[in-house]
Amino acid sequence: MALIATAALTMGCRSSTPEHAQPVEGAGAVVAEVPVAPVPIEAAVRDLPLAGDVLDSGTEISGMAWWGDRLVLVPERLGLEEDPNEVNIAGPQYVFVLERAAIEAVVLNGDPGPLNPRKVSVTPDITSIAGLDGFEGLAVGPDGTGYFLVETHTNKAGDNPSYVVRASWGSDDIIALDLANKVTLPRPSTHSNMAHEAGFVWDGIFHALYELNSPLFVPNPAAARFDAELKPIADIPFPELLYRLTDVTAPSADGRFWGLNFRFPGSKTKGPAACECPLFKKFGIGRTHATEEHVERILEFQVTDEGVELVDRAPVLLKLDHDWRDKGARNWEGIVRFGDGVLAVTDKYPKPHTRLGFIRLPSP
Repeated sequence: MALIATAALTMGCRSSTPEHAQPVEGAGAVVAEVPVAPVPIEAAVRDLPLAGDVLDSGTEISGMAWWGDRLVLVPERLGLEEDPNEVNIAGPQYVFVLERAAIEAVVLNGDPGPLNPRKVSVTPDITSIAGLDGFEGLAVGPDGTGYFLVETHTNKAGDNPSYVVRASWGSDDIIALDLANKVTLPRPSTHSNMAHEAGFVWDGIFHALYELNSPLFVPNPAAARFDAELKPIADIPFPELLYRLTDVTAPSADGRFWGLNFRFPGSKTKGPAACECPLFKKFGIGRTHATEEHVERILEFQVTDEGVELVDRAPVLLKLDHDWRDKGARNWEGIVRFGDGVLAVTDKYPKPHTRLGFIRLPSP
């Protein structure tokens, strides 16, 4: 009975294709025994209380990273408004910052919160960046150097680039962007509204990761690499992923890191349904993922000199709490390590509030 129930649950996920399995007809038909992956336990997201301007999902948090013991949450436009033509209007620029001690008090010590981040100014004026769409990611190296990933508006040819911008956090508590030495990063596809959204520093080298890594859209996924002076180094291979990669953690001492992998059914680049995903076929589909069309999961990676590899372990599936049609899909755009788990943050969706969550990770 357990095997039958598991099989029914695994095959119950909604498919984006019109084909459906047909029942075997005729009396005395022999049903072959097919190995079925177990139903994995989905991880609960513990929502942490937020307050202040960050609570408005309109700020569109698009990246998150530890800068020492300060957790930096990056608004897509650094707090700027847009005109009717989606051009950023110059004004005060900032990121949101939470202290590690304040988060520990809420997550570990029972402090009811809320967490109300302060704003740290960012200079100089970013509206000078041609075609600027927004700041999509942040990675910070062991030496305290920050690396922002910047997206530009998609042009008709689809050859608009991403940018890498170095940054430093000064003693005056202001983050300074080195816009004069920003580096152009060609996109590996022409898809609209797609950019390099994730990055990490390993062995003094900054790695930039494109959000599309599916063979359906990008034939040979790769991590773009730059030295400390932002001089390009040869790319290294990156694993094929059917769904969008929105952010990654900093690597551990042994080169392992976690990444957010998200499927939104309303996107043109959504990829196949969960039923058709090799990772789900191998490790099983969780109970809520078997009945919903969107996917929210965390994957583990290993970086080596030869390339980035996907660690052979089950994805961490997040327990889904709403149907995506009701804007219940949580578009997680930032992730960092925290204690025995990770913190993850959403962007504009689901409205109306930004969600900061703690997810405890299973042991290897």
